Amino acid sequence: MRRLLKFLIGLCLVILLAVAALLWRLDRGPVSLAFAKPVLQLLIDRGSPYAISFSDPKLVWLREADEVALQVRDVEARTPEGELVAAAPSVRATVAVPPLLLDQRLQLAEVQLDLPSIGLTRDENGKLLLTFDRRLASIPLGETTGGGGLGRLLGESGEVKDPRLADLRLVRVTAPSLQFLDAATGDRATAADAVFELDREGAIWRVSLKGKLGEGTVAAISEPTSTPARPDVTLLVDGLRPKDFLAFAPSVPLAGLDLPVSGTVRFSVDGTTATLGSAAMNLTMGAGAIAVASLGLAPIPIKNGELRATLSGGWTNAEIDRLQLTADGFTLGVSGKAGVIDGELAANIVLDAKELDVGEVLQLWPTGVAGDAREWIAANVAAGQLSALTLQIEEGGSHPDQPKLGGTFAFSGAQVRFLDTLSPGRDLAGTASSRATASR
Repeated sequence: MRRLLKFLIGLCLVILLAVAALLWRLDRGPVSLAFAKPVLQLLIDRGSPYAISFSDPKLVWLREADEVALQVRDVEARTPEGELVAAAPSVRATVAVPPLLLDQRLQLAEVQLDLPSIGLTRDENGKLLLTFDRRLASIPLGETTGGGGLGRLLGESGEVKDPRLADLRLVRVTAPSLQFLDAATGDRATAADAVFELDREGAIWRVSLKGKLGEGTVAAISEPTSTPARPDVTLLVDGLRPKDFLAFAPSVPLAGLDLPVSGTVRFSVDGTTATLGSAAMNLTMGAGAIAVASLGLAPIPIKNGELRATLSGGWTNAEIDRLQLTADGFTLGVSGKAGVIDGELAANIVLDAKELDVGEVLQLWPTGVAGDAREWIAANVAAGQLSALTLQIEEGGSHPDQPKLGGTFAFSGAQVRFLDTLSPGRDLAGTASSRATASR
């Protein structure tokens, strides 16, 4: 018994030394397994439902994951009938240990494919299609979550129910760039460091797509729901400037939003009709500028800000829980409701600001909204401070180009000229309300 114990201890030490030597060697670079290719081919053939060809097998150390993986090049996977299922210039994979030890076969646990590029196309109906440089099947986004994720990736001939794929839990496709095309408008955009992942938990596949836009990053993660082809999507942004996202959302006025934004947007989407469901936004903003050229709002320097809001289905109506913008001279809070009903703007919002002076009010007031009222204030109110503002806007009515405006506010220290023939009133204070129709 003592000899057996010594033998086992010695064997463990030998194994530990061998593992340590292997890790030391891997730390210096990949280890070629060209000498073992026939054995690897045999093990792969036993563990795969496809005929797989490859070259230049190596062992590599994945530092980020702290794992040792098998890397091969010039990979092709074909059905027994010879139909191409997938191809990639480079593939890295980790394998399940029990099948390797018990059955002498390589059964994939995680796979990473490195491709030249990933494509994302929005068709004329607004649906998104993900393509993989013609190396894998194209994927209609919104139809990959749930139980059919891997089947979509491997195409109609993909044998995803084969028990030899039972341990596969992660498929990752990486590329230096993601090329976006809007087929309806011809608009294009490029994101760097693209990563597409299929991540399985049980029988359910979760889908994510990540990339770098400008100085920020954006990731879309799709979770399955009880309704087929209607996943919940979480959009994660980190330091993203909305203007860099313009090509992906052309209907949203993002061009003038030149400030870094971080946070989450959670929403549902109908993958069949490309209809957006309700959304919840929780975002923070860094230093930059905000402008809305279509409304005549000139760039406003912002130090920081935050936004908490919900959007109704179709994203035509918003309920703002809190929008706060901090600039050098003021902090402005906004809450309330705004939306587009039958093509017309309607809003009922409260502005929480402590003593905005006239210059700051005019800076925040777009020239394209109630322009006549704005011009009168600019010409006749020389000084003063406003607070406790509320505002209602309604574009509908017999004069669509003259929106109905309503509002209340408190004022102090005001200097106002009511008539050209009268001297201006000074140090005026009080509250005011109005309901009028103003031309833009």
